[in-house]
Amino acid sequence: MLDDIDQFYKCLDCGKSSTVDESRILLLNEYVFDVDKLSSIVDLDTYMFSVIKELDKMGIKAVHQGAVMGASRISHTFSLVAHAGKLEQPFLVADIIETDQRTDKMRLLSFIGKCIDSRIENKIIVAFPNLQDDLRELINTNGIMLVELRSREDITFELVKSVEEIYHKVYRDKE
Repeated sequence: MLDDIDQFYKCLDCGKSSTVDESRILLLNEYVFDVDKLSSIVDLDTYMFSVIKELDKMGIKAVHQGAVMGASRISHTFSLVAHAGKLEQPFLVADIIETDQRTDKMRLLSFIGKCIDSRIENKIIVAFPNLQDDLRELINTNGIMLVELRSREDITFELVKSVEEIYHKVYRDKE
């Protein structure tokens, strides 16, 4: 038992941790949940667990909301982090963007920054329903594979297929 415990709060959007003083948290006596948003998050988690299960069958170890330590010593969280065999460093990371034209650019730039700091070569952005044309160019310029989906239900099949394609390309080239 410690008498001095620090509390940290983690941002669900960017993954940054902060203290109570830094976060300027306003304590409320009452909370209201948006059931639609909550169920969409739960649904997405369910699909991601299906992705992880399918990848595991192929011998690819993956983690939903996995963290990767960057060269800056900052821990970055990705929607999916995939490892091959017993390698400590992941061979691939992926993030999911539910398109909203106001925030797409910032989410994509954040993903690119996290990948650069983490020194991850194989990157996937999963977007649904689809991204703006200028963001597609930004993705291509940074060597990111884009997987655009019509709906969440397509995540398991399309993301597993994309990860498997990159996995075979990376490890076939090393043979």
